[in-house]
This record gives sequence, C-alpha cells and structure tokens, in this order.
Amino acid sequence: MGEQTDDDAPGDEGTFHEVVFGEGADEERLSFAQFRDLSLRKRVRLLMSKRSQFFGADGAEIPRDVAMRFGKRAGSGAAPAAPAAPVAPSGDEGQVDRLIRLLRDSSLEHELRGCVKLAEQIEVTDEQQRAALATALLRTIKLLEDDHGSTPLSWAAIRRFGSLVPTTRLTELAVFLQPGNEAETMQATLQAIWHALSVDQDFGLAILAVRTRQLLNKYLDPDWLCTPLARALTTDLLLAYSVLTPSTDEHGLRALFNRARSLGQAIPLELARAEIDEALAHAREHGRPIAARLQLLSGLCKFG
Repeated sequence: MGEQTDDDAPGDEGTFHEVVFGEGADEERLSFAQFRDLSLRKRVRLLMSKRSQFFGADGAEIPRDVAMRFGKRAGSGAAPAAPAAPVAPSGDEGQVDRLIRLLRDSSLEHELRGCVKLAEQIEVTDEQQRAALATALLRTIKLLEDDHGSTPLSWAAIRRFGSLVPTTRLTELAVFLQPGNEAETMQATLQAIWHALSVDQDFGLAILAVRTRQLLNKYLDPDWLCTPLARALTTDLLLAYSVLTPSTDEHGLRALFNRARSLGQAIPLELARAEIDEALAHAREHGRPIAARLQLLSGLCKFG
C-alpha cells in the first residue's frame, strides 16, 4: 500500500464544518470530509473559479487560511502560520486573476503546489497579467525555498517565471544564484536564463553575466566535477554564460570553452551542443539575431 498523506489520514479533525462555493443557482456546498476527499487539482480549481466561504458548525465564517490547515495535525510541532485576512474575489475576476491572487496571498503549501502546476499550463497573453503572474510566482518561489529548500515545485516555478517575463526581468532570478542556494535551484535558474536568451538576445544583463562567470571560474575544476549533478550544473552554467556574455568578450568565451574541452568527459559538451543546435535551428527559422552567437557556440563545443 502507498504511504498515507496527512490529507488522507483517518481521524483528522475538521477545521471547518462546511464550505460554500459560488452563490445562488451556482452555489455548491461541501462538508469538510467531502472537500478533503477532492483531488488537489479539483480543490484549487474550485478556489480559483468561485467565491469561497468556510463556516464552522455554529455558522460563523472562518478565514480561509485557518480552514485550509487541515493537512497539519494538532500536536505535530509545526507552528501555525498567522491567518491571512480573507480576500474576496470580485464578481468579474477571471481565471488568470484568481490564480495570481492565490499565488500572491496564500501561504499554504498544498494550495501553492496546485497553483504552480496550473501556472505551468495556463495560457496568458495579456502583458499585465503575465507580469503580475511572474511577480506572484517569484514570491511563491522564495516562500517555498525558505520553508522547504530546493524542490521540484520551486524549480518549475522558476522556469515558468523565465517564460513569462521580458529578458530585462531575468535579473530578478539573480537571488537564486547566490551562495547558500542548493545546486538544483541554481540549475533551474540557469536553464530558465538559457531558454529565454537563446531566443531573445540580450547582452545587457551584467549582474547575471558576472555571477555566472564567477561560478564557472570555480566549477571548471576536476575536483568539483566529481558527481553527475556537479557536471550537469556546470554545463548549464556554461550554456547560460554563453548567451549572457557580450560580443566584445568573444575571446573570454572561447577561453572558457577551451577549459571545458580540456576536462574531457567531465563536461558533457555533446549534450550542450545538442541544446545549442536546437536553439540555432529555431533562431534561423524565425530570423533571430542570436543565430550568429549560437553558430559560434556550436563550433566551440566541438572537440579536436
């Protein structure tokens, strides 16, 4: 049998008696047990799509953050977060705006998990909504990293942030390349930078260029490259720096690739070249200025 989670554990005491979604003919009422038994995706979709109100057995309304703490057992040792003031959605609030609101205001891990997954899938074309969603995701990333360290959830949020913002906002990811961050968080950040800049050229992100160069100078070392994770991280550093460094520093870029080639199989340059060639094909197909840089990088990855 699979491991039982807090949400599925028998004997959980309800933190609310009833939740009401929507109003009038659209109203949907669920008991605590019914709501708890919904899938995480269904819970988040209900919270996003309809106005929600939680009530105790005496009919008194309960703040959402208090009601949604049912995953935390009493006496577990976890200090309860201070309840946030309930945020009532406006009548014309759309799906994207609801998602932004939840990411911006919630402090509940299981709620944020579902929101990040939806943020990965939802299509957002409005520039203001894209900016707001990116800002809300950045807040969520920092919250998750502070509470739980590096996790697949925060990596997904980092990558989605990179896909939403103009290249100038990539500098906001610099915090995840500073000392103290775990390797996987840095790797997700570098991948977000590479995928954004291999499409839209921007050599004006000096803070990122300097930091990735510092890390490369440290990590292009046989003593460091002793685990698969270290090798993968260093390869992603090389890719990110290769689209960050300005054209005026082509000599320095060549020197770094020469160092990487001198390390032999410690740096999987054949994998880096596959990434570069894929980006190069896209750039040529769409007439992107970055094509010239990617052509250079493809050549620098060759041995011999």
